Amino acid sequence: MNFHRLCQFGKLWETVGMAKKKRIPKVGDHVSVTGRKGAFIVSSVDSYSESAEMKQIGHDLRLSTIPWRDVTFLDELDESQNALRVVREATED
Repeated sequence: MNFHRLCQFGKLWETVGMAKKKRIPKVGDHVSVTGRKGAFIVSSVDSYSESAEMKQIGHDLRLSTIPWRDVTFLDELDESQNALRVVREATED
């Protein structure tokens, strides 16, 4: 049986379990990478392999063939998460 369930998030109603549209990185996006410190800028995107190349902001570190699933867009983080990330990165080294 297929039951449709609704759940209210604020004023928005959506079906529970509704798949979110996967955001695809674009050249110039500011991102963070799972398992890496710092912020990166996407320098190229390969839609066939669903990976991206990026350069770390302020450093010469370049990463290649990073899967899209490991990329978090910095504009998607709320301000408290972003501030916490900055403090954590500043105090780690």
